[in-house]
Amino acid sequence: MSAPSSAVPAPATIPHGRLAAYTEGRGPVVMLVHGVGYGPLTLTATARALVDAGARVIVPHRAGYGASEAAPPARDLAGQVEDLVEVLDAAGAQRAVWAGVSGGATIALAAGILRPGRVAGLVLHEPALGPLAADLHARLLGAASAVAAAHDPGEGALALAAALGGAEGWARVGPATRLAIHASGAVVRQEIPLFPGFAPTPGELATLRGVAVISSVGARSGPERRDAGEVLVRLAGAVRARPPSGHLLQIEAPEAFARLALGLTRRTTTPEEDG
Repeated sequence: MSAPSSAVPAPATIPHGRLAAYTEGRGPVVMLVHGVGYGPLTLTATARALVDAGARVIVPHRAGYGASEAAPPARDLAGQVEDLVEVLDAAGAQRAVWAGVSGGATIALAAGILRPGRVAGLVLHEPALGPLAADLHARLLGAASAVAAAHDPGEGALALAAALGGAEGWARVGPATRLAIHASGAVVRQEIPLFPGFAPTPGELATLRGVAVISSVGARSGPERRDAGEVLVRLAGAVRARPPSGHLLQIEAPEAFARLALGLTRRTTTPEEDG
């Protein structure tokens, strides 16, 4: 499936604490967390698929992006997590399945460690894992250095986005999304060091064994991503998923992303939360 075109209307957002968020639907709650550069509108197709399937969807606009453009980004991942917990509070949701791609998956993973009471389950598509996934960690450190060294932050953000997506994934990224990535250059430069700086311990990942976790790695992703995914399987007891995509699951296969999240809601939702 191709990326959502620029003709698709942007979902309406309303304030949720210091951030804005798009919310729609009834049923078990899924919070879709966008990553670095690839902003909340890249999750539109996944959000709509979830709503059509009977879920309630929350798509926060993280600080610096979209309708939250004026909000300064949090200084660390703990702050990023607290921003999204505040979104849940404003939406009246005690818990949610947190589903993210790339940096969004890293934030969701941090939430599982730091705020487990707010996490019903985790769909983690290719998060950072620090030195526990050494090859991926080295690649992310190099990417962060390249963004910091770029003369033009917007061009640096585009180069990062293209590198993350790979040739096939980047070819699916439409002009409107590329423009939005370029416009987010300053916030990308500010927040990119947070992600290679995330360094969960084996003990912290082991605490997730009581949580339903999916370790998603695209069928077209590279060996460093597959190796990182296996760390989550081994240490966190995660279940493997191999969607038909590369790194950009939300763009390359948004319905597959929705199916992973929906399947997890069916395993984790209590009767009180379903509705």
